[in-house]
Amino acid sequence: MDEQLINEYINNLANQVNTLTQENILLKTRLAIFEKREQEKAKASEPEPSSQEEETPPLVSKEE
Repeated sequence: MDEQLINEYINNLANQVNTLTQENILLKTRLAIFEKREQEKAKASEPEPSSQEEETPPLVSKEE
């Protein structure tokens, strides 16, 4: 094979790898942001414990 052809082929492969790596990083970043937003939405939609449950005295005293 021609040396110039081999060099161009290697350069094209390296460029393609760089492009795909950048796309992969971008997609992983977008996914992480999406998952974080979903977790925050799920946290915000969880019902908060009522104040009555917190004020209920224990059935067994700690002294026993």
